[in-house]
Amino acid sequence: MVTSRRGCLVVSWHRRRSRIWGHRVHKENEASVARLSVVVIDDSPTILGLFELVIMPPDDGVFDLVATIANATESLAACDKHKPDVVILDYEMPGVDGLTLIGQIRERHPDTVVFLMSGHDDSFGILHKEAVVRGATEFVPKPSVDDNPQFVRHLILNYLERANKLPERFRPKSGALEST
Repeated sequence: MVTSRRGCLVVSWHRRRSRIWGHRVHKENEASVARLSVVVIDDSPTILGLFELVIMPPDDGVFDLVATIANATESLAACDKHKPDVVILDYEMPGVDGLTLIGQIRERHPDTVVFLMSGHDDSFGILHKEAVVRGATEFVPKPSVDDNPQFVRHLILNYLERANKLPERFRPKSGALEST
């Protein structure tokens, strides 16, 4: 490395070129920083905002929120484009309901983990059972600003670990994730 007359470190030509042209300098570390790609489908701007800012923010070390879709019509195109690891979708949307969309997503992307979320009371487990029958990994409650939105994040991580879909690099070193 070379220093300038003022004692500042001068970055090598390779690193300057990489920064200017957008190349990654440390290619050997790419696998260790890869995150799970996520698409969230919900017609509520509040819910989409919670996922973008609180539940899966841009600096998240586990999830990479690649798209938030506000309607069911655009959701399949977004899944085809991004090929996400995880899809989280609302049960009740204009046009196509979440249960129907689960089957369509699983048909096109069988390795994608799908979560159905709803604000409806499912105390009898009817919606949960139907979601799993249609191909969802699990049913999660819809987050709200008033409740702790991080609870939904912990549920998703727990369900991914239980279904053996959480890559080893994201698993806690002490064993299982916190129980919910």
